[in-house]
Amino acid sequence: MAKNNNQIDKSSKFVFKASHFRELLTKQEYRCYVTNRELTPEVTFAEHIIPLRLGGTHTQENICLVHEILYRMKRYHSIDEIVEMSADVINNLGSKYGYKITKAKKR
Repeated sequence: MAKNNNQIDKSSKFVFKASHFRELLTKQEYRCYVTNRELTPEVTFAEHIIPLRLGGTHTQENICLVHEILYRMKRYHSIDEIVEMSADVINNLGSKYGYKITKAKKR
């Protein structure tokens, strides 16, 4: 029986397991995919590299580990959106904390 494109084959649905978590921690060298901050199991969350709302798939290849501070942001936003938002925050509040950014010229 043929399945239409809107049906999900539940028998082949990827399940993220503890072994995947440990494998990713090692692969990422215990560093956050977005910030490069150190990760420990207590502050680490698994999120999609390309968010599902942007067409990402729930596969092992599309999962990364991020620090708990970022996990909700990474769940719904692409890296491009996070960088743009971060630049806005630094441009707005950075001087209060001693930060300043400038956009590099494209090569």
